[in-house]
Amino acid sequence: MTTVKTTINIDEDVWEEFKRTVARRYGGTRNLSQVVEEALMNYNTLELLRASARELGVDLGRYPSSNEVEMNRPTVPGSSAEFVREMRDERADRVS
Repeated sequence: MTTVKTTINIDEDVWEEFKRTVARRYGGTRNLSQVVEEALMNYNTLELLRASARELGVDLGRYPSSNEVEMNRPTVPGSSAEFVREMRDERADRVS
């Protein structure tokens, strides 16, 4: 993996608090670049999902599109509010 040197503008108070947090957690700021990279990767939810899958040994293949997710959502006959009300009533009967 290649690295990129970059310049960003961040509020000074935010940056100083971030450095203090890194120093408390890692005993210094030598890992600052690594922690910033880690934070960026965690911000990128797709990368977080990939890393979790790798860690768990899960082969995700490809990710479904949002259209595929919507098309494959389970549906309930009738109104979802009616379905939820029915489930709650059944539970109330069992609990009472």
